[in-house]
Amino acid sequence: MNLIKKISIGTAQFGMNYGERNKKALSFTKIRKILTYARSIGIQNIDTAFNYGRAEEKLGIVGVKNWKISTKFSKIPSNENPVYWIEKHLKKSLKRLKIKKINTLFIHDFNSINKNEKKAEDIMKFLKYLKKIKLIKNIGISIYDPKILNRIIDLKSIDVLQAPANIFDRRIFQNKNVEILKDNNISLEIRSIFLQGLILEKLNNIPKKLNDYLIYFKKIEKLSNKMNTTKISIALSVLNNQRFDKLIIGFNDENELKEIVENIPLKTKNLKPFFIKKKNFLINPYLWNTK
Repeated sequence: MNLIKKISIGTAQFGMNYGERNKKALSFTKIRKILTYARSIGIQNIDTAFNYGRAEEKLGIVGVKNWKISTKFSKIPSNENPVYWIEKHLKKSLKRLKIKKINTLFIHDFNSINKNEKKAEDIMKFLKYLKKIKLIKNIGISIYDPKILNRIIDLKSIDVLQAPANIFDRRIFQNKNVEILKDNNISLEIRSIFLQGLILEKLNNIPKKLNDYLIYFKKIEKLSNKMNTTKISIALSVLNNQRFDKLIIGFNDENELKEIVENIPLKTKNLKPFFIKKKNFLINPYLWNTK
């Protein structure tokens, strides 16, 4: 499939300030322009979440009935019945989005249910019921670390896995993970290809909390100059010759999407991985606010 058609529009910045680069949520005008251009080039998928601020509400107002919408539920409060909680929030999502069904409903915090076998069983049973009554088409799980892949396979009901991959983090493409997913009929969606946009940033815009890793951002800049190519092309090179089904990318305006399109088809070969000391902090944005 054409890489452009594999793109799914990430929407965290539609509803809130998200990541290190986005200080406020996007306006309705920008959202409309992004979606209008995306649709004109064959993109059909949108990725959102219950807890992306007003993202779902804004999408509903703009109108997304003809899109394939995936959403996520995050950590379920320990004092809540998980089935009732999911049902309540799914109904709210459908109402906000003004649609009748979800393409993929993702479990966003797998670790929170992985620790409780009974809770995991109840949730999976309910998600299968939602599939049966066609409120959702697929059951998905969003992960940070492929080490838990075998546990996910054991659930036997997962249709889609969403995982990070970028020039600093290629774990999902290692250890035959992709083959394991294929053998179990699980689709793979890639997110964080630009590491919340920082891989494309100017060096003086890299946050101080990542100063220990500045040398690796400098390497990308040097490669870009040496190869006379864009940072986008270098970042996307990780996907060369890899099997995956969707690529989640967020945009601040339609021009950012146009820049991506200009770098497709991929012209930069898959570059050798960087050796990065103590890279866990770098590749997990949820840890950045702990420093």
